[in-house]
Amino acid sequence: MGIALILIILGLIVIAFPILGLVPFAVISGFLVLMLGIGLILAGISEMGEIKGATLGISVLILGIIALILGIVFIFNPTLFAWVIGFIIWVIGLFLIITGIIRVLSKSGDNRCGVKDIIMV
Repeated sequence: MGIALILIILGLIVIAFPILGLVPFAVISGFLVLMLGIGLILAGISEMGEIKGATLGISVLILGIIALILGIVFIFNPTLFAWVIGFIIWVIGLFLIITGIIRVLSKSGDNRCGVKDIIMV
């Protein structure tokens, strides 16, 4: 009974202050992106040791540094995480609009749904 009351109170807090519901997701995602960054940095350093993979190693190292910075920022600034999620949703909506316009203007009459359409919805 006590846990149910705590859950109700937490639900009301999240409804009243939506950013508080976003903070745990931002911290968890930030931690995961931070770990990804560390892994990419280590992979980039190991790739740079090989003669053939030096250019790939540098690009993986740069990507790892970017992921590391982004992970730290997500942990300490959850509002940026909210902005990134909103931007991604906006881009997905834009892709859906473009796909719909292309299907309307298409002369082929093919109305089948492809894998990309299923993923995007």
